[in-house]
Amino acid sequence: MNKKATYKEISTLSNVSIATISRFMNKPFSVKKETREKILEAMQKLGMDSSFIENKKRIENNVIIFNIPSLTNPIYSEIIAGAKDCANRNRYSLLISEDVITERSINNFIDMLKTSNAAGLITTNIIPTNLLEEINNVVPVIQCGEHNTALSLPYVSIDDIQASKKAVDYLISLGRRKIAILNGPLEYKYAKDRLIGYQQSLISADIPLDYNLICEIPKINYDIACATCHQLINSKNRPDAIFAVSDIYAIAAIKTIKLNHLKVPNDIAVIGFDNIFLTYMTSPTITSVSQPKYQLGIYSCSMLIQRINKEESPLESMKLETEIIIRESTANWLKSI
Repeated sequence: MNKKATYKEISTLSNVSIATISRFMNKPFSVKKETREKILEAMQKLGMDSSFIENKKRIENNVIIFNIPSLTNPIYSEIIAGAKDCANRNRYSLLISEDVITERSINNFIDMLKTSNAAGLITTNIIPTNLLEEINNVVPVIQCGEHNTALSLPYVSIDDIQASKKAVDYLISLGRRKIAILNGPLEYKYAKDRLIGYQQSLISADIPLDYNLICEIPKINYDIACATCHQLINSKNRPDAIFAVSDIYAIAAIKTIKLNHLKVPNDIAVIGFDNIFLTYMTSPTITSVSQPKYQLGIYSCSMLIQRINKEESPLESMKLETEIIIRESTANWLKSI
Protein backbone atom coordinates (compact mmCIF):
# COMPACT_ATOMS: atom_id res chain seq x y z
CA MET A 1 0.00 0.00 0.00
CA ASN A 2 1.34 3.46 -0.93
CA LYS A 3 2.41 5.36 2.23
CA LYS A 4 0.83 8.69 1.25
CA ALA A 5 -2.35 6.95 0.18
CA THR A 6 -2.42 5.13 3.52
CA TYR A 7 -2.07 8.38 5.42
CA LYS A 8 -4.79 9.89 3.27
CA GLU A 9 -7.14 6.97 3.95
CA ILE A 10 -6.49 7.18 7.69
CA SER A 11 -7.06 10.92 7.54
CA THR A 12 -10.38 10.49 5.75
CA LEU A 13 -11.65 7.87 8.20
CA SER A 14 -10.38 9.56 11.37
CA ASN A 15 -10.97 13.19 10.39
CA VAL A 16 -7.41 13.93 11.52
CA SER A 17 -4.90 15.88 9.42
CA ILE A 18 -2.19 14.04 7.49
CA ALA A 19 0.45 16.08 9.35
CA THR A 20 -0.87 14.86 12.71
CA ILE A 21 -0.99 11.28 11.43
CA SER A 22 2.63 11.57 10.32
CA ARG A 23 3.58 12.84 13.79
CA PHE A 24 1.61 9.99 15.36
CA MET A 25 3.48 7.40 13.29
CA ASN A 26 6.84 8.76 14.46
CA LYS A 27 5.97 9.71 18.06
CA PRO A 28 2.56 8.28 18.99
CA PHE A 29 2.51 9.73 22.50
CA SER A 30 3.17 13.27 21.35
CA VAL A 31 -0.45 13.25 20.09
CA LYS A 32 -3.45 13.76 22.38
CA LYS A 33 -5.12 10.60 23.67
CA GLU A 34 -8.44 11.33 21.92
CA THR A 35 -6.63 11.88 18.62
CA ARG A 36 -4.61 8.68 19.06
CA GLU A 37 -7.81 6.73 19.60
CA LYS A 38 -9.35 8.14 16.41
CA ILE A 39 -6.27 7.23 14.38
CA LEU A 40 -6.04 3.73 15.87
CA GLU A 41 -9.73 3.11 15.18
CA ALA A 42 -9.25 4.13 11.55
CA MET A 43 -6.18 1.90 11.24
CA GLN A 44 -8.13 -1.07 12.58
CA LYS A 45 -10.92 -0.48 10.06
CA LEU A 46 -8.29 -0.45 7.32
CA GLY A 47 -6.85 -3.72 8.61
CA MET A 48 -3.53 -2.16 9.55
CA ASP A 49 -1.20 -3.55 12.24
CA SER A 50 -0.93 -1.16 15.21
CA SER A 51 1.29 -3.36 17.42
CA PHE A 52 4.23 -1.04 16.77
CA ILE A 53 2.61 1.43 19.18
CA GLU A 54 3.59 -0.61 22.25
CA ASN A 55 7.19 -0.82 21.06
CA LYS A 56 7.25 2.92 20.48
CA LYS A 57 5.77 3.46 23.94
CA ARG A 58 8.55 1.44 25.54
CA ILE A 59 11.20 3.44 23.69
CA GLU A 60 9.61 6.84 24.36
CA ASN A 61 8.57 6.24 27.97
CA ASN A 62 11.95 5.30 29.40
CA VAL A 63 12.04 7.94 32.15
CA ILE A 64 11.51 7.25 35.85
CA ILE A 65 10.86 10.26 38.08
CA PHE A 66 12.35 10.15 41.59
CA ASN A 67 10.49 12.63 43.79
CA ILE A 68 12.11 13.96 47.00
CA PRO A 69 11.10 16.83 49.31
CA SER A 70 14.57 18.43 49.41
CA LEU A 71 18.04 17.91 47.96
CA THR A 72 19.60 19.36 51.13
CA ASN A 73 19.02 16.16 53.14
CA PRO A 74 22.09 13.91 52.56
CA ILE A 75 20.08 10.70 53.11
CA TYR A 76 18.64 10.92 49.60
CA SER A 77 21.97 10.72 47.76
CA GLU A 78 22.49 7.01 48.52
CA ILE A 79 18.83 6.13 47.91
CA ILE A 80 18.98 7.89 44.54
CA ALA A 81 22.26 6.10 43.72
CA GLY A 82 20.57 2.72 44.25
CA ALA A 83 17.55 3.68 42.17
CA LYS A 84 19.74 5.08 39.40
CA ASP A 85 21.85 1.91 39.17
CA CYS A 86 18.70 -0.22 38.96
CA ALA A 87 17.15 2.10 36.35
CA ASN A 88 20.28 2.11 34.18
CA ARG A 89 20.52 -1.68 34.25
CA ASN A 90 16.97 -1.81 32.93
CA ARG A 91 17.54 0.90 30.27
CA TYR A 92 15.64 3.64 32.04
CA SER A 93 16.77 7.18 32.81
CA LEU A 94 16.23 8.59 36.30
CA LEU A 95 15.18 12.22 36.72
CA ILE A 96 15.09 13.92 40.13
CA SER A 97 12.05 15.99 41.10
CA GLU A 98 12.46 18.24 44.14
CA ASP A 99 8.78 19.00 44.67
CA VAL A 100 6.41 19.08 47.62
CA ILE A 101 3.08 17.89 46.23
CA THR A 102 0.04 19.83 47.41
CA GLU A 103 -3.41 20.79 46.12
CA ARG A 104 -1.83 23.92 44.63
CA SER A 105 1.03 22.12 42.88
CA ILE A 106 -0.62 18.86 41.79
CA ASN A 107 -1.65 20.05 38.30
CA ASN A 108 1.86 21.28 37.51
CA PHE A 109 3.33 18.04 38.84
CA ILE A 110 1.05 15.89 36.69
CA ASP A 111 1.82 18.08 33.65
CA MET A 112 5.52 17.45 34.32
CA LEU A 113 4.92 13.68 34.40
CA LYS A 114 3.13 13.85 31.06
CA THR A 115 5.53 16.17 29.25
CA SER A 116 8.55 14.15 30.39
CA ASN A 117 6.91 10.93 29.11
CA ALA A 118 7.42 9.40 32.56
CA ALA A 119 6.99 5.64 32.76
CA GLY A 120 6.56 5.73 36.53
CA LEU A 121 7.23 7.55 39.81
CA ILE A 122 9.18 6.76 42.97
CA THR A 123 8.33 9.14 45.79
CA THR A 124 9.87 9.69 49.22
CA ASN A 125 7.42 12.50 49.89
CA ILE A 126 4.39 12.81 52.13
CA ILE A 127 1.48 12.99 49.67
CA PRO A 128 -2.22 13.34 50.64
CA THR A 129 -4.31 10.28 49.77
CA ASN A 130 -6.45 11.95 47.10
CA LEU A 131 -3.41 13.42 45.32
CA LEU A 132 -1.48 10.15 45.48
CA GLU A 133 -4.45 8.38 43.93
CA GLU A 134 -4.63 11.01 41.20
CA ILE A 135 -0.95 10.57 40.37
CA ASN A 136 -1.27 6.78 40.34
CA ASN A 137 -4.00 7.13 37.71
CA VAL A 138 -1.43 8.81 35.44
CA VAL A 139 1.67 6.64 36.07
CA PRO A 140 2.53 3.65 38.29
CA VAL A 141 3.80 4.74 41.73
CA ILE A 142 6.09 3.15 44.32
CA GLN A 143 6.59 4.74 47.74
CA CYS A 144 10.08 4.75 49.25
CA GLY A 145 10.66 5.42 52.95
CA GLU A 146 7.80 7.79 53.72
CA HIS A 147 4.55 6.09 52.71
CA ASN A 148 0.79 6.55 52.82
CA THR A 149 -0.94 3.38 54.01
CA ALA A 150 -4.46 4.61 53.17
CA LEU A 151 -3.99 3.27 49.63
CA SER A 152 -2.83 -0.20 48.67
CA LEU A 153 0.19 1.19 46.83
CA PRO A 154 3.39 -0.81 47.36
CA TYR A 155 6.23 0.70 49.37
CA VAL A 156 9.79 -0.06 50.47
CA SER A 157 10.66 1.27 53.91
CA ILE A 158 11.95 0.35 57.37
CA ASP A 159 10.18 -0.35 60.65
CA ASP A 160 10.62 3.10 62.20
CA ILE A 161 8.95 2.12 65.48
CA GLN A 162 11.25 -0.84 66.12
CA ALA A 163 14.35 1.02 64.91
CA SER A 164 13.67 3.91 67.31
CA LYS A 165 12.84 1.60 70.19
CA LYS A 166 16.12 -0.21 69.63
CA ALA A 167 18.03 3.10 69.69
CA VAL A 168 16.45 4.28 72.94
CA ASP A 169 16.80 0.81 74.51
CA TYR A 170 20.52 1.09 73.78
CA LEU A 171 20.75 4.48 75.53
CA ILE A 172 18.90 3.05 78.52
CA SER A 173 21.34 0.12 78.62
CA LEU A 174 24.12 2.71 79.10
CA GLY A 175 22.39 3.92 82.26
CA ARG A 176 20.81 7.02 80.70
CA ARG A 177 17.42 7.99 82.10
CA LYS A 178 16.71 11.56 81.01
CA ILE A 179 16.52 10.90 77.29
CA ALA A 180 15.36 13.68 74.97
CA ILE A 181 14.14 13.24 71.40
CA LEU A 182 14.84 15.69 68.59
CA ASN A 183 12.02 14.75 66.26
CA GLY A 184 10.89 15.84 62.81
CA PRO A 185 7.50 17.34 61.86
CA LEU A 186 4.66 15.05 62.94
CA GLU A 187 2.83 15.26 59.62
CA TYR A 188 5.45 12.75 58.44
CA LYS A 189 4.81 9.09 59.20
CA TYR A 190 8.45 8.45 60.06
CA ALA A 191 8.33 11.14 62.78
CA LYS A 192 5.12 9.75 64.27
CA ASP A 193 6.52 6.22 64.29
CA ARG A 194 9.90 7.20 65.75
CA LEU A 195 8.12 9.07 68.54
CA ILE A 196 6.05 5.95 69.25
CA GLY A 197 9.21 3.83 69.41
CA TYR A 198 10.84 6.34 71.78
CA GLN A 199 7.80 6.33 74.06
CA GLN A 200 7.48 2.54 74.01
CA SER A 201 11.10 2.14 75.08
CA LEU A 202 10.75 4.52 78.03
CA ILE A 203 7.50 2.91 79.15
CA SER A 204 9.06 -0.57 78.97
CA ALA A 205 11.89 0.64 81.22
CA ASP A 206 9.46 2.29 83.69
CA ILE A 207 10.89 5.72 82.88
CA PRO A 208 8.20 8.43 83.16
CA LEU A 209 7.56 10.42 79.99
CA ASP A 210 8.77 14.01 80.30
CA TYR A 211 7.11 16.03 77.57
CA ASN A 212 9.68 18.80 78.06
CA LEU A 213 12.22 16.40 76.57
CA ILE A 214 10.17 15.87 73.39
CA CYS A 215 11.16 18.42 70.74
CA GLU A 216 9.54 18.73 67.32
CA ILE A 217 11.66 20.49 64.70
CA PRO A 218 9.69 21.76 61.67
CA LYS A 219 12.15 20.50 59.03
CA ILE A 220 15.54 18.85 58.60
CA ASN A 221 17.56 21.99 59.22
CA TYR A 222 20.89 22.29 61.04
CA ASP A 223 20.41 25.85 62.34
CA ILE A 224 16.90 25.24 63.70
CA ALA A 225 18.14 22.05 65.36
CA CYS A 226 21.01 23.98 67.01
CA ALA A 227 18.58 26.56 68.41
CA THR A 228 16.23 23.85 69.68
CA CYS A 229 19.07 21.94 71.31
CA HIS A 230 20.44 25.09 72.96
CA GLN A 231 17.10 25.62 74.71
CA LEU A 232 16.93 21.94 75.64
CA ILE A 233 20.32 21.63 77.31
CA ASN A 234 19.92 24.94 79.14
CA SER A 235 16.56 23.94 80.61
CA LYS A 236 16.08 23.02 84.27
CA ASN A 237 15.81 19.35 83.39
CA ARG A 238 18.87 18.89 81.19
CA PRO A 239 18.89 15.52 79.41
CA ASP A 240 21.71 13.00 79.83
CA ALA A 241 21.08 11.59 76.36
CA ILE A 242 19.58 12.74 73.06
CA PHE A 243 17.92 10.56 70.45
CA ALA A 244 18.02 12.54 67.20
CA VAL A 245 15.76 11.19 64.43
CA SER A 246 18.15 12.59 61.81
CA ASP A 247 21.94 12.67 61.73
CA ILE A 248 21.69 16.37 60.85
CA TYR A 249 19.96 16.89 64.21
CA ALA A 250 22.64 14.79 65.92
CA ILE A 251 25.44 16.89 64.39
CA ALA A 252 23.64 20.05 65.56
CA ALA A 253 23.21 18.57 69.05
CA ILE A 254 26.91 17.73 69.41
CA LYS A 255 27.95 21.18 68.19
CA THR A 256 25.59 22.87 70.67
CA ILE A 257 26.62 20.64 73.59
CA LYS A 258 30.30 21.47 72.99
CA LEU A 259 29.55 25.20 72.68
CA ASN A 260 27.96 25.00 76.12
CA HIS A 261 31.19 23.49 77.54
CA LEU A 262 29.72 20.04 78.05
CA LYS A 263 31.19 16.74 76.89
CA VAL A 264 29.84 14.05 74.56
CA PRO A 265 29.20 11.33 75.68
CA ASN A 266 30.26 11.97 79.32
CA ASP A 267 27.61 14.63 80.03
CA ILE A 268 25.18 13.93 77.21
CA ALA A 269 25.22 10.88 74.92
CA VAL A 270 23.91 11.39 71.38
CA ILE A 271 22.55 8.90 68.87
CA GLY A 272 21.47 9.86 65.36
CA PHE A 273 19.49 8.21 62.59
CA ASP A 274 20.33 7.33 58.94
CA ASN A 275 24.12 6.77 59.24
CA ILE A 276 24.98 9.35 56.57
CA PHE A 277 28.64 9.77 55.58
CA LEU A 278 29.08 12.80 57.87
CA THR A 279 28.63 10.67 61.02
CA TYR A 280 32.19 9.35 60.88
CA MET A 281 33.71 12.74 59.97
CA THR A 282 32.64 14.61 63.10
CA SER A 283 34.41 14.80 66.45
CA PRO A 284 33.27 12.79 68.26
CA THR A 285 32.05 10.38 65.60
CA ILE A 286 28.32 9.73 65.85
CA THR A 287 26.48 6.58 66.86
CA SER A 288 23.62 6.19 64.39
CA VAL A 289 20.76 3.94 63.35
CA SER A 290 21.82 2.74 59.92
CA GLN A 291 19.11 2.14 57.37
CA PRO A 292 20.00 0.43 54.06
CA LYS A 293 19.70 3.53 51.89
CA TYR A 294 21.20 2.12 48.69
CA GLN A 295 18.99 -0.99 48.96
CA LEU A 296 15.91 1.19 49.47
CA GLY A 297 16.66 2.77 46.10
CA ILE A 298 17.37 -0.56 44.40
CA TYR A 299 14.22 -2.28 45.65
CA SER A 300 11.88 0.67 45.05
CA CYS A 301 13.08 1.02 41.44
CA SER A 302 12.89 -2.73 40.83
CA MET A 303 9.32 -2.83 42.14
CA LEU A 304 8.36 0.15 39.99
CA ILE A 305 9.71 -1.53 36.85
CA GLN A 306 7.62 -4.59 37.70
CA ARG A 307 4.57 -2.31 37.89
CA ILE A 308 5.48 -0.61 34.61
CA ASN A 309 5.79 -4.00 32.92
CA LYS A 310 2.46 -5.06 34.45
CA GLU A 311 3.85 -8.31 35.79
CA GLU A 312 1.09 -10.58 36.99
CA SER A 313 2.48 -11.54 40.41
CA PRO A 314 1.19 -9.11 43.07
CA LEU A 315 3.77 -6.79 44.61
CA GLU A 316 4.19 -6.92 48.37
CA SER A 317 5.49 -3.96 50.36
CA MET A 318 8.87 -4.45 52.04
CA LYS A 319 10.43 -3.34 55.32
CA LEU A 320 14.22 -3.60 55.39
CA GLU A 321 16.36 -4.22 58.48
CA THR A 322 18.25 -1.51 60.38
CA GLU A 323 21.23 -1.69 62.74
CA ILE A 324 22.91 0.59 65.25
CA ILE A 325 26.46 1.62 64.36
CA ILE A 326 28.11 2.46 67.68
CA ARG A 327 30.68 5.25 67.64
CA GLU A 328 32.19 7.81 70.02
CA SER A 329 29.07 9.89 70.75
CA THR A 330 27.78 7.11 73.03
CA ALA A 331 30.87 4.97 73.65
CA ASN A 332 34.63 4.85 73.25
CA TRP A 333 34.64 1.83 70.97
CA LEU A 334 33.13 1.01 67.61
CA LYS A 335 30.73 -1.84 66.85
CA SER A 336 27.24 -2.50 65.55
CA ILE A 337 24.20 -4.11 67.14
